[in-house]
Amino acid sequence: MFRRLFGGVHRQLQVTATLGHRWTAAASCPHFLGFVKPYSVSSVGADDPSPLIASSLARSCWLSDRAAFSISKKVQLDALDKALSVLALLKDYGFDDAHLVRLVDHLPRVLSMDVEKTLKPKLEFYCGISLVGTPFPEILSANPWLLTTTVLPKLDALRAYDMPDDVILVLLTRYGYALLTDTARFNEAFDKIKKMGICLKKTTFARALGLLAILPKKWEEKVENLRGLGWSQDHVLEAFAKQPHVAMVSTEKTRKIVKFLEEKLGWTPEDIVKYPTVLTLSLEKRMMPRYVVLSILRHKGLIKTGFTGKHFVISSNKFQMEFVTEYQDKAPEIVEAY
Repeated sequence: MFRRLFGGVHRQLQVTATLGHRWTAAASCPHFLGFVKPYSVSSVGADDPSPLIASSLARSCWLSDRAAFSISKKVQLDALDKALSVLALLKDYGFDDAHLVRLVDHLPRVLSMDVEKTLKPKLEFYCGISLVGTPFPEILSANPWLLTTTVLPKLDALRAYDMPDDVILVLLTRYGYALLTDTARFNEAFDKIKKMGICLKKTTFARALGLLAILPKKWEEKVENLRGLGWSQDHVLEAFAKQPHVAMVSTEKTRKIVKFLEEKLGWTPEDIVKYPTVLTLSLEKRMMPRYVVLSILRHKGLIKTGFTGKHFVISSNKFQMEFVTEYQDKAPEIVEAY
């Protein structure tokens, strides 16, 4: 549980400044009162209330001087009481100084949110999601738009479809801007991916949803491009289901890679669909050098296996160890080729 309990007697806090401004923290907000430390400010310049604000933030919410100063630049004196309530609630849910500074810097309006009606329900929602070892304050401070009003209905709908929390986490942290698209586009992308047969309980669904919701036109262009290269609709859907990022590859790059695979390796669409990740790789920096190395080794009879997608998708270190370092004494030219 992310909440931290703080002792102390619940009481009203009154702060008097030379501006003649008095404010009272709401006694109905236990999250706020648990953090309050009484203090008074004897004087503050009327032209610059920031020292009062920074001092209030530091003393009332147990912030460091640096954090208090940073946040104070986003707070108006007449809105100080609400800002203190917001910060106290966030602290109560596990936000540390660094989280608060980052959150306020990117989403200043969080300080004016209604604590009980707006902010707390959102925090409760994210607190209720199992975030696979990642503290949700870290996620929200890095992705503050998740606290906007357009996100929760979509997440509620996904959970109603029994989307696992680890899949939701991928959507939140990697493809979160898809959640900010209008509801009609989001629902259309969701329905289209379900029809593709992609399992909702796998992270691939989140990747596909994130890309398709943001780039619907690009997806249509990708389908048209691959169909023009002799792919069937089923080929396209299967490739996307296995590797959603194929939708991000430019038309020109896709055509070059498909042409290379067909002409040099004799691959068919069925062969490419087995390893659709090859469509996302660099032809010049990765695929061509590996092709040359393997061609030399086959010509010399050092390897007998044919070309497969595995040769292109394995890591650089593994390829170098298995095919370059292993055979460089017998075929030194592969070092230069690679």
